[in-house]
Amino acid sequence: MILYFIFVVIITLFYSWLLWKLDRYEHEPMKLLVAAFLWGAIPAILLSGILEVIFSVPIKGWVVSAGMRELALGSFLAPVVEESVKGLALLGLYLWAYWEFDDPVDGIVYGGLVGFGFAMVEDFAYISGSSHPLLVTMLRTIPFGLNHAFFTGITGAALGFARLKKGKSWRYLLPIAGLLLAMTFHAVHNLGATASSVTLLGLLLSVFSDWMGVLWLLIVALIALKQERGWIKKYLSDEVGECISESDFEHIISRKKFKQWLKQGSPEERKLRKELYDLTVNLAFKKAELAKNINKKEDSALDKQIETLRKKISTVQNKLAQTAEEEA
Repeated sequence: MILYFIFVVIITLFYSWLLWKLDRYEHEPMKLLVAAFLWGAIPAILLSGILEVIFSVPIKGWVVSAGMRELALGSFLAPVVEESVKGLALLGLYLWAYWEFDDPVDGIVYGGLVGFGFAMVEDFAYISGSSHPLLVTMLRTIPFGLNHAFFTGITGAALGFARLKKGKSWRYLLPIAGLLLAMTFHAVHNLGATASSVTLLGLLLSVFSDWMGVLWLLIVALIALKQERGWIKKYLSDEVGECISESDFEHIISRKKFKQWLKQGSPEERKLRKELYDLTVNLAFKKAELAKNINKKEDSALDKQIETLRKKISTVQNKLAQTAEEEA
């Protein structure tokens, strides 16, 4: 049994790494990523289990048919409770780390990690209680291994879209719509899983729904990444000659040139260049956010962050110049 658990942990970490790599231009703070994963793995699992037990009591009393009862518990109660509890973590991150939650890509990353944490512990439970642990392990980690990350990623993406909207109504409606959509995909998956005991079509429904949804979410992420690249080009171009040089700008906007740039010079120079990249990308994102914002209080905060970033960039530039002179 322990080997199955180890396999689940390894593949979960692999999926989490792939998700982390998806966020190409500005990686989120590691402490927030770990917090998202741990919320899914511990509080979300415990709270979901407690709530499902509590709410299952009236459902079992009201629904007489065993088949309908299983359907109500699996395709209604579980999606509603689990997506709501996982969504709480995203809402907490959105409110607590507001300035780190830039767009749909960030939402997908945070939501995905909450989902991976939840799925890992849930996999342990399903494998432990199965008479066919190998089959359960393979099914839950490969064809259905992205499910919880996908479901909660929808909620996260919706919060990311809300972050970019000016109207207050959109900032409330989009997260609710995202949560409802996550619940719907989760319900369809569970419906297919329940029906698979009767017909193979149920399994096919789950697989088709899950992977079409994952593909759709990936497309959303790629479009958002293209938008981020546009922000970097647009909002750093007018910083050339002010806090960054033309050469720095060319290296920052080109991933290929940036990777080559990082390989040149001493370890200290490479470290400073990476810091320069992180600061300038963050500057571009804050300027993009300021351009879209209409909240005066947030505008003032963003102005301060932008000026702070410019000062930090100048400091790093001076350190780079000093290090280059010392190396020479």
